[in-house]
Amino acid sequence: MLEQLASINWSTLSHAYGPAEDVPQLLRDLTSPDEQKRGHALGTLYTNIYHQGTVYQASAYAAPFLIELAQQEAVLERDEILVLLAHLAQGNTYHRQHWHFYSEERRRDPTIQAELEEGIFWVEKTYEAVAAGLPLYASLLAHPDAKIRMAAPRVLGMLFHEAPQVVPVLCERFDGESDQRVQASLLYAVGALLARQEERHERGWQLLVRALESSPSEFVRLAAAMALGRTRRPEIPTRAFDALLETFTHYTVLAEIYEELPWANMRLVFDLIRSFYEVPQPAQEYVLPRVMNVLNSLDQMEEQGELKLNGLVAGELAELLITLAFGAPDEGPAKARMRKDLTNLQYALLSAILHSDVVWRWDVGKGHSMTSRPLGVQEDGEERHETIVEVRLYELLKYGLPDTRQALRAFLGEEPREQDVIRIVSRQENIHWTPEEQKEEVLAELIALNQHCQLADLKMLIGDYS
Repeated sequence: MLEQLASINWSTLSHAYGPAEDVPQLLRDLTSPDEQKRGHALGTLYTNIYHQGTVYQASAYAAPFLIELAQQEAVLERDEILVLLAHLAQGNTYHRQHWHFYSEERRRDPTIQAELEEGIFWVEKTYEAVAAGLPLYASLLAHPDAKIRMAAPRVLGMLFHEAPQVVPVLCERFDGESDQRVQASLLYAVGALLARQEERHERGWQLLVRALESSPSEFVRLAAAMALGRTRRPEIPTRAFDALLETFTHYTVLAEIYEELPWANMRLVFDLIRSFYEVPQPAQEYVLPRVMNVLNSLDQMEEQGELKLNGLVAGELAELLITLAFGAPDEGPAKARMRKDLTNLQYALLSAILHSDVVWRWDVGKGHSMTSRPLGVQEDGEERHETIVEVRLYELLKYGLPDTRQALRAFLGEEPREQDVIRIVSRQENIHWTPEEQKEEVLAELIALNQHCQLADLKMLIGDYS
């Protein structure tokens, strides 16, 4: 096993950190019985031959050895090796990933052009090296280990050049599979391949629709809906969007099984939100009002005590609504918009964002501005200070829209409300600089002085994240 490693002069190959001399030992360590050593090797390979989505010379040379390891029954955690191969197949060049940040002058720079051309060459070579393992990946669809059966579709779903060959294999395997996690992985693979093809691949499309409509497993129906959404095709059935939206009301029920899948990027709820970024234009009029309803429902959950996570979800939903309703932002500084320029739908979604208390939760780590002012000596003879906090939704700035609740309310023609800003009274002027050892005492004092404030806001002010 790995006998040919020594035949390659790895010092002449490059990866993210320079010469790839460390790669041979890392590949050998993947065969170790020591779990810690295997984990270190895998993690390091993700940083050097697949660094934040970028692949290199060494990536193309390492892929055949990873394929060799993936076919060895004696190698532990082969599913993780397959997932690494999937990432290598979808790798890109550094310049292509950052191209939208470059000025026109930099894009025309001959050095940049040459580096881009070489990078694309190694992207293609890496893809070809991974694709050479297609027969192995297809055979692993029937492996006794469910983890391997879940991981094999993950890499097959990245072989978009081979889609006409791969899609029928995935479809045929679906009907012979009884594990709902593996079925879901197969569906995600079909959806990923269809998303990269101009032709619909009728058999794959019919499988996704059939699984959505008739699978007895709610989890499989959800996977079919997410896979259909990722195809970005205008003929996606509205039932797919309904299934995604319905899952928001009880995503915690399916979250644990979802996180077992090699397709999971984040928590289920956040991957659900990302599915809607793929919504084709004709379906947006159907989807947007329903996403607004989901946003409203988060406020109801807030009243029931389901707190911090809902604030994070609401922030992501707000960004989704803004992006879908206003399209891609223009490059450069955004021109300020006028209320009269808004469509009815744009006005409705901005109003929904404005009126959602959970969107404007400060303690979930959104951007904010903070000012302090003296209130003078009070009746008890003590001097008081007031800290004024405004949460900011920076996504609004990209479209020339006001990014604080107070300013957005004025923009939409509504009267100001006390809840638009957070006002916290304290005895100290710079209360947010409270030393660690004094936080408990200061928090008790803030609670006594600010009975109108949420505890989370008071803790956030002094940096108490307990």
